[in-house]
Amino acid sequence: MKILKDDKGFFLLEALLLCLVLMALSGVFSAYRLSKQMHAENKAHIAAVFLAQEQMAYIVEKGSEGKLSSGRLPWLGSEEALSLNRKDYEVYADIAVSDGGTGICRVQVTAAWEQSGKARSVRFERLVRNVATVPKHT
Repeated sequence: MKILKDDKGFFLLEALLLCLVLMALSGVFSAYRLSKQMHAENKAHIAAVFLAQEQMAYIVEKGSEGKLSSGRLPWLGSEEALSLNRKDYEVYADIAVSDGGTGICRVQVTAAWEQSGKARSVRFERLVRNVATVPKHT
């Protein structure tokens, strides 16, 4: 095969161009994979927030009925709700009834799950009125 003068370095140019294309594809793939991972983490976080809000709503309802007492309260909703997006969640509330007779309870709701081998959680805190413990004035 006869090599022309103008063809010198042509293979090197092709190899460099191929390397650039492969590096660009690698960067795109890495960005896509990171995007998918962040999307999954956001979905899990949003699901945990909704579960915690649901638990808080159940507790506020119990408070309006005067049924709150100090201690840890397990998940009050359906067990099926704790399995979302291929993840299992643990939801509970810690309740501290105030000793002053005001009927105010400090409620802390926690929703926990595991993501990428790490424990994750969201925690919300609120003061809830426990109606039955409020002294009645006559």
